[in-house]
Parts: sequence; structure tokens; C-alpha cells
Amino acid sequence: MSVLLTGGTGQLGRMLLNELNTQHLFVSFLTGGKAFPSNSGMKVINADLTDYTSLSGALSHDYDVVVHCASDPRESDMVDVEGTRNLLKAVGNTNVKNFIYISIVGIDKAAYLYYQ
Repeated sequence: MSVLLTGGTGQLGRMLLNELNTQHLFVSFLTGGKAFPSNSGMKVINADLTDYTSLSGALSHDYDVVVHCASDPRESDMVDVEGTRNLLKAVGNTNVKNFIYISIVGIDKAAYLYYQ
């Protein structure tokens, strides 16, 4: 099984990466340039979620699962909204079987603008 993970430098993403590393899967990690250990045993893909051209050119493998954990409260419109649209568009041209997008139960009741 092959997995593409976005947001692996964040809190949830790091925990998920640790778990994926124990499962003997083909794991690719999408990064927009943040440092990531090269000895992780994963394929590191450098692409920008906010730039569809960069993203579509980087996704040459058909993944069984895409786990989208990337988020940025400082740039939520660009990363969370446009970045997710770009990612869905890019994987829509492949044979991805499952797309998992993180959410927080009850977040719609939070007053913080980013969560709204």
C-alpha cells in the first residue's frame, strides 16, 4: 500500500509519520520546504500546496491513500482552502482510492476565526 502524507511536520502529522514508518508501507511525504530527515525511509516530495503547477508535477505516483494534514492558521485561505483544492485537483488526475482530510469534532463551535 502506498500513502502520501501532507503536513508531516505538524503535531498530528509527526505522530502519524511515526506510525506509518512502522507499517512497512510505501510512504511519501509532501513538504513545502521545511527540513525533514533524509534518513526517514520515505520519499520526500518538495512541492507547494498553494501552487497547483508545482504540486501536479510532483505527484507522479498513484497512491492508495492520501492523508492531508497540512494546515496553516496564518495563511488559512491559501493553505487550507486553496491548498486543499489544489491537492484534490492534482490527485483527481491519478488513481487515488482514498482521501483522508483531518477535522476536529465540535470545531464549528469555537470562537477562533481560523476554526470558523
